[in-house]
Amino acid sequence: MQHALREINSFGERFLPHDAFTELCSTPQGIQSVYKMMQSMEPNVHTENSASENLTDSDLRRMMRDPKYWRDNDAEYIRKIENGFKKLYS
Repeated sequence: MQHALREINSFGERFLPHDAFTELCSTPQGIQSVYKMMQSMEPNVHTENSASENLTDSDLRRMMRDPKYWRDNDAEYIRKIENGFKKLYS
């Protein structure tokens, strides 16, 4: 739970005006709204490596065995895996 709250706070500070973020976080519904905004945003930074990277199903499954995925819940790493599966199976 603490990890999610830290991520929401980081997101709000980065993408929302301070007053709007403070107002949204004054209610549970507002916090849920910020969380939904955070989940719906895709990273818009594309590196040359990520644009040309074509991961296979076995590559993605191997990545899932990395502790960054299952133990550390590294948001960026998880997003990379999720996007890889979306690209493969969409």
